[in-house]
Amino acid sequence: MWENVFFYKDILFNGWFYISLLELVFVVIILIGRLRMMRRKNAQKREILSSNNIDYDNIIKSSFNSQSLYDSLKKKCHPDRFLDKEKNIIATGIFAKIVENKYNYQELLSVKKEAESKLNIKI
Repeated sequence: MWENVFFYKDILFNGWFYISLLELVFVVIILIGRLRMMRRKNAQKREILSSNNIDYDNIIKSSFNSQSLYDSLKKKCHPDRFLDKEKNIIATGIFAKIVENKYNYQELLSVKKEAESKLNIKI
């Protein structure tokens, strides 16, 4: 019995015990902070996904149709195709919008309408 008492007494007066106990406290504090941060991020993701502002139809169409529309628009609306200075400037602006909205099908459709009306071309 006395051997156990002396063993615990040696542990309590050993400095390494307190250092390891301090490390354990720091690890627990870091883990709690990390869990809180993960919960906050998940709450933000749920808030974004729960909003009704997401246009899923545009996402699907952009995934499958935007590349072909982009290719046809960049060929037809390239500024080098227009020798007239006025149309060249308009085509440069339209081409910049095409490149900017490469993966957005809805915006590419509106740029297509704009190009057809301003440049008098058929796409």
